[in-house]
Amino acid sequence: MQLYFFILFASLTIISAITVIGSRNVVYCTFALLATLFNVACLYILLGAEFLAAIQLLIYAGAVLILFIFTLMLIDVYKMNRDEQFHKQMRWVIVGGVLLAAETLVFVLPRSKFLAASRAATEGNILWENNTLALSKMLFTEYLFSFEVASLVLLVAIIAAVILGKTRISVGAFSRQDSEE
Repeated sequence: MQLYFFILFASLTIISAITVIGSRNVVYCTFALLATLFNVACLYILLGAEFLAAIQLLIYAGAVLILFIFTLMLIDVYKMNRDEQFHKQMRWVIVGGVLLAAETLVFVLPRSKFLAASRAATEGNILWENNTLALSKMLFTEYLFSFEVASLVLLVAIIAAVILGKTRISVGAFSRQDSEE
């Protein structure tokens, strides 16, 4: 049963990803990207990585897609050419997708019997614990310094974006408006 769900979500992910790169309408691209991210989260759930699925939905499908929608609101979508539905590169995308699928079938299918046999042999010896617990233990012990450096880099990027986004800093503007009222 799990194989059928995997095939369903994997095919939906591929179809929506092709729609993202093939559609000329940016609104359709954004909704196809949402469908792609949701299907990838479903694949994470099938793999038993619930924490990654939650992060996929919260961070990517939630926050990043909201930024895309705000960007779409800032540009004039109606000025874009709607005569051509797909890009000229679409045939190359289809050729690359077929080659990638063929490569996956050539390299993955012969090894799937080996993976199933090794999983069955070691299943009794593995102590399964919660994915979130294991990830948090590893993140806050072994990778604590890397985690802190990543948060510092993100903080610097946010400060730089605010500074670059402001064309003029006017400190006294608010006090003048308050005194006039």
